[in-house]
Amino acid sequence: MSLIHDALKKAQNKENVQIGAGLSAFQEPVGGKKTPSSKRTIVLAAVLFVALGFFAYKRFFSNSVEPSPPIPSAGAPAGTAQGTQPVGGADTMKKKSVDAFKSDDLDTAWASIVAAQQLAPNDPEVWNNSGLIARKRGDMDAARTAYQKALDLKPEYPEALNNMAVLEKDQGNAVKARELFEKALKIQPSYPEANFNLALLYDNSGDKTKAAEYYKRFLEVSGAYSNNIVEAVRDRIMEIEPQ
Repeated sequence: MSLIHDALKKAQNKENVQIGAGLSAFQEPVGGKKTPSSKRTIVLAAVLFVALGFFAYKRFFSNSVEPSPPIPSAGAPAGTAQGTQPVGGADTMKKKSVDAFKSDDLDTAWASIVAAQQLAPNDPEVWNNSGLIARKRGDMDAARTAYQKALDLKPEYPEALNNMAVLEKDQGNAVKARELFEKALKIQPSYPEANFNLALLYDNSGDKTKAAEYYKRFLEVSGAYSNNIVEAVRDRIMEIEPQ
C-alpha cells in the first residue's frame, strides 16, 4: 500500500489532519457536520500531509554541503565511551544518523549526529540535520538551537531557514515564519518546500489570493513529486480561486 493511499484511508476517520510541517489542515465547518465538500478537503489535507512529510525526508537525505574533514573532538560525544572517539569521521556519523533516522531509531540518530557535531562543528548541514532529529524527538528547544547554529554558520541556507520557519509556525509565530519562508525563497525561488509551506501558511490565515499564488509557484517547480500531490494542489487552487 502506498503512503498516499494509506493517508487517504486514514483521513476518512479524522476530522482534523495535521500537515507534516506543523501547519494544521483546512478546518471543518463550525458544528462539525461533514459536507461532501469538507470531506474532499480532509482528503486533500491528507495528501498534503504525505507531501510535506516526503519533503522533510528528502531534505534530510540531501547532500547540499561538501563533506567535512574530521575535526578532533574536545570530549567524548554522546553515545561513545568516555575518552574515546566515534569510529569513522564526521561523514560516517552523518550517514549513521540518517540511516537511524530512516529506521525511526531516534536515540541512535541523535547520538550519531551529536558525534558529528563534535567532529565537524563548522558544518551547517550537521546542525540542520540535528534540528530535524531534535524536532522529531519532541525537543523544540534543541531544534531551535541547532537551526540557529546552522544559520550562524551559513546565513543564506534555504533548508535551515525553511525548517526554522516551520518551527516558528508551530509555536504560533506566523509573522516570523512568513519572513523566514520569504527569505528562503529570495535565496532560492525554486525551492518547492518553502513555496508549499508559505502557501499553506497563507491558506490557514485566510489569504486565499496569496495561497493560490504560492501553490502555483510550487507547481512550477514540483517536477520531482508525484502526480497525486500535484493534482491535490491543483484541486486546492480551484477551490480557493474566484471563478
